[in-house]
Amino acid sequence: MSTKRNTPNQTPLATGLAGGVISAATLEKLVEKKVLTLDEARTILDSAMKALAPLARSGAGEQALRMIGSMLVVKFTKR
Repeated sequence: MSTKRNTPNQTPLATGLAGGVISAATLEKLVEKKVLTLDEARTILDSAMKALAPLARSGAGEQALRMIGSMLVVKFTKR
């Protein structure tokens, strides 16, 4: 673990990364344990993409949409 201190600009990025990783891991585990179906997980990701739609033209919004889209294609593909 780094001993570097976060600057004010790094904190929002770190918060977003932590939240995203926790959310993705939780979604994967819920599908794995059959608490959620694959379709339900995809619905959650689709919902997240719709919520991001107003930010699609910003660099961060576009990148976030691509990341969620990648999850739909790679981790939560219908089998």
